[in-house]
Amino acid sequence: MDDMFNKVKQGAAKAIDEAEKFTKCAVKKTKGAIDQTKLKYTVSEIEDKIKDVLAQMGTVIYNEYKNGAEFNEDIAEKCAQLDSFYDEISEIKAKIAELNNSTVCPNCGAMIGAEDFFCPKCGAKKSE
Repeated sequence: MDDMFNKVKQGAAKAIDEAEKFTKCAVKKTKGAIDQTKLKYTVSEIEDKIKDVLAQMGTVIYNEYKNGAEFNEDIAEKCAQLDSFYDEISEIKAKIAELNNSTVCPNCGAMIGAEDFFCPKCGAKKSE
């Protein structure tokens, strides 16, 4: 009988050891996954900051282009693409304004109602 209790006791001790090993392994893997997620999030935040800086640089370059600065062919081509995109947006906004019986503010691009004399967004006088 004592032999049977010893075997049960040894089996239970072995099961506890295995459970502890499994738990430690699971905790280690979970901690590793959390650490990786935090690092990936940090990389994503830095990439967003890079995109913001690149966008700001692009805005500076485009404004210089609009003010007559000369750039290499690749940059000039991208600036010309932006010009066409802005023209397309202006045309669409004009169509929307027409459908709403309003006009587009020449200063900020906001919609000015037919009865309004000034832009509700920037305060510019409505052009006749």
